Amino acid sequence: MRTTNRRKVAIRAVVAAVACTALLLPGSARATSPRAHPQIKRGGIVNVVSRIGGSWVSNFNPGSSSAINGTTGWLYAPLLQFNQAQPGKINYFLAKSYKWGNGGHTLTFNLRPGLKWSDGQPLTSADVLYSFKLAKQYKSFAFCSGCWDSGVTSVAAPNATTVVIHIGKLDSTLVYYIGDAGGYIVPKHVFAKISGDPTKFTNSNPVTSGPFKLGHFGPQVYTFVRNPNFFMASHLYIDGLRFPAFSGNDSADLAVINGEIDWAGDFIPNAQQAYVSKDPKNNHYWFPSLGGPVPIYLNNAQAPFNNVHVRRAISDALDRTTIGQTGEDGYANPANGALIGPQFVKAWGDAASVKSAPLHANITMAKAELAKAGPVDLSQTFKLNVVDGWTDWVTSVTIAQQELAQIGIKVQVQPLQFGAWFDAIQSGRYDMSIGWTTAGPTSPFILYRSTFWSRNSAPIGTNAPSNWERYSNPQMDSLIKQYNATTSLAKQQSYMKQMEKIVARDVPVVGLFWGPWWYEYNTKRFVGWPNAKHPYDHPSPWQSGPNLDVVLHIHER
Repeated sequence: MRTTNRRKVAIRAVVAAVACTALLLPGSARATSPRAHPQIKRGGIVNVVSRIGGSWVSNFNPGSSSAINGTTGWLYAPLLQFNQAQPGKINYFLAKSYKWGNGGHTLTFNLRPGLKWSDGQPLTSADVLYSFKLAKQYKSFAFCSGCWDSGVTSVAAPNATTVVIHIGKLDSTLVYYIGDAGGYIVPKHVFAKISGDPTKFTNSNPVTSGPFKLGHFGPQVYTFVRNPNFFMASHLYIDGLRFPAFSGNDSADLAVINGEIDWAGDFIPNAQQAYVSKDPKNNHYWFPSLGGPVPIYLNNAQAPFNNVHVRRAISDALDRTTIGQTGEDGYANPANGALIGPQFVKAWGDAASVKSAPLHANITMAKAELAKAGPVDLSQTFKLNVVDGWTDWVTSVTIAQQELAQIGIKVQVQPLQFGAWFDAIQSGRYDMSIGWTTAGPTSPFILYRSTFWSRNSAPIGTNAPSNWERYSNPQMDSLIKQYNATTSLAKQQSYMKQMEKIVARDVPVVGLFWGPWWYEYNTKRFVGWPNAKHPYDHPSPWQSGPNLDVVLHIHER
């Protein structure tokens, strides 16, 4: 289990060449009014497995990268949300519409009138403006995901429901980064009272904007309860969510299999036999292929991984097919050399780059790359970090360890508690580490911008937002900026293919497999879940931002 994604259950609508511009290019879009269904039964607390990794640590700050699961989305609603399961569809939440103007140099969000925080205080454009202010002052504050470095020059709030963002250079992706991925605003009347870096504030008594507020918190279990001031409260049918802590996959699997859990994002080997067969009427799973690749991150900021030939050798030495079949119990397909999801290959993929990573280990090629590396020191044993208890990842990196030994690279698999693992990969204090990638709902560009743009990197010892491998290439940076600055689909596809060639050549990270969206659901008490026949939105509970819509669908049987 982990925050990863991908696998082979086909969602028909997820192949889209036009999806990127349909969601991101300048234009306008307006909300539809949500309708409650009075005939639906209300009540019940849903038991959720959203993350595995030991005891919970209280942090409900949506501006912090260490916020606990459920903070973004379920406690703090976004302005809007691009539906990852249905490209082209936008779910509107705090904003009712947006509009580009002035040739792409202004972006206006119109908030819903009458919004309130969970404490009853008005939620207005002043809160959005304040969140922008924090993001400008503190680069690591999660709101708007670095938009001040992406062209935003100023922000104005001419009235209580209007926010006008002024942009120096057109960036066609800002709707996504401000409205969705980074659109979790904070209450000014709470955050203005704290001093110092707001990302250090744990927000233990959160005042929220989403469907829930905090009920109880403890290191072994916490709960969310209904927020009566949520603007769609009549459309929320459950009373709350309950999150028990689990130290590893095995203990979580047991709880899911025993029927103690209603909704899980868990890796269960042989799920049909181990889970479904125990209660075929109520136990269900669905592992859709909608996300990004799971790679081994190589620390490009330190030797020997700053040597491209060493990185290529590692890539050539790995048997992606075996890792996906064995480590992921056959649920995951091998990643390609361009790190382009299968649903994007036809429209966006550069054919040679896609085919550049071998499906099976090629030791001859790997040794040839090492021969080109020059005088590099491979005598030490390199530590390969993995989250302790994530058994599929542990198996995958153990296979990689054995394969790298064949080319003389000694690796020690180092299981870490989730917090320690995340701190290490963010701060760059690691040699090698398996991890997830940030995949966007519309095109492969979101992954590239997140993972390979040097702006998202940081010196070792400083937390990097998402370029955890510390990769830097001026040509890549230039292409990312050119993509940002156009709304032409043809140009965007051309820039993507040029970027793919760079990734295939430089191998900043080593893609392993497409990570399934692990998702199990039990219909004994609750129904309304997304599934292969009704893929209305992101199904897995480990990513509470994209699946906000799910909690507004499920209800008691």
